[in-house]
Amino acid sequence: MLRDELELLRRLWFPVARVEDVGHERPAAAELLDTKLVVYRGSGPPTVATDRCPHRGSKLSMGRMVNGAIECPYHGWRFSSDGNCVCVPSQPEAGPHTILGTWPTVEKYGLIWTCLGPPLIPVPSLPLIDQADHESTKEIAQGAPFDVRCGLRTVTENFFDSSHFAFVHPVTIAPETPIVPSFTVERNGWTLSWEFPFTVLDADEALLSYEVTLPSVAQFAMFCPDGAWFVLVQVVTPLGTQPVRSRSFWFVAANPAYRERHRGLAEEVAYQATVFAEDVPVIESLDPPEVPLRSDEHVHVRADRNATAYRRLFRELLQLHRQQPVSNAIVDADVISEPAQARRG
Repeated sequence: MLRDELELLRRLWFPVARVEDVGHERPAAAELLDTKLVVYRGSGPPTVATDRCPHRGSKLSMGRMVNGAIECPYHGWRFSSDGNCVCVPSQPEAGPHTILGTWPTVEKYGLIWTCLGPPLIPVPSLPLIDQADHESTKEIAQGAPFDVRCGLRTVTENFFDSSHFAFVHPVTIAPETPIVPSFTVERNGWTLSWEFPFTVLDADEALLSYEVTLPSVAQFAMFCPDGAWFVLVQVVTPLGTQPVRSRSFWFVAANPAYRERHRGLAEEVAYQATVFAEDVPVIESLDPPEVPLRSDEHVHVRADRNATAYRRLFRELLQLHRQQPVSNAIVDADVISEPAQARRG
C-alpha cells in the first residue's frame, strides 16, 4: 500500500464495532489500520480509544465498565468517557494528569464509526435505508462481522460482482452461467449506482439495484414483481496493512411484503452468511490481496464496468487527499465526540 493511500484511509470513516456489541458492562476490542482500539460506553455516546493503559500498557479491552468508566484489568485505573483518568486505586489522592488517545465517534446504521485523522469526507449515507425510517416499513438485522485476509477494495468489488454467482454460489444464488446485461454506472458525489434485471433461485425476474459509496460501503437491493424488496449492506473496514486484513460489517433490511412472502430477517441473515462464507476462500486467494487502483493492471469486460468506475473514483478521492490540506478537511455534522484528531496522553 502506498504511503499516501494509507494516509487517505486514516482520513476516512470506518465502523469498528456494532452498537449491540458495546454495552454498559463490557468494552469491545477493535482494530483499524494496525491501530488497536477499545470501544466502550459510559452514560452517553460511545468512546473509541487506544487499547492501551498508559500506566503499564495493558489492554483496556480486557477490563470492565465501573460506574460509567472503563477499568484497566491490571491495576484498576479507570478512565471516563472523555479519556481522562478518574481513579487510581493504589493511590487515590494521586490523580495523575493522564488521558487516553481518543477519536471521534458516530453511531449510524447500528454501527460505531471512527476516523483516525481529520475527516476528508462525511460518514457515508444510505438513502434507501434512511427514507424507510419507520419500523412498519422495514426492519434491520445485523449479521456477524467476518474477517478476511485481503484488502477493502477486494471485498467491496466482490460484493457487487454479479458475474461470479454461478461459479462461487451455484446452489445459493444461481446455478447457470450468468450473462450480465449492459448497464450504465451513474455517479452522485462519492457514490456510484447501477441496476439491471436478474433471475435468482427463489424469485421471478427481479430488479437488482447496486450502490457503492467510497471508500467501502456497498448496497444491494432486490425489488420483486410482487412489491417485496430487501436490502443487503456491507461496509468493509481495513484492519491491517502487513499483512492485509479487512473486516466486513453487514446487515439486511426488508419490507413487510418480503418478510411475509419470501424470507424473514433471521432466515435472510443466515442465508447471506452462507453466501459470504462461500466468497471468503476465493477472495483470499486473489493476487494481489488488494485490487490495484490502476484499472489497466487487470483485463476487463462489460460486466466489470462497475469495478473500473469504482477504481477511477477511488483514484479521484486519493487525488483530493493529496491536494486538500488537512486544515481544510470536512468535519461531519454527525460527530458526537468533539476532537477531530486523537488526543495524546
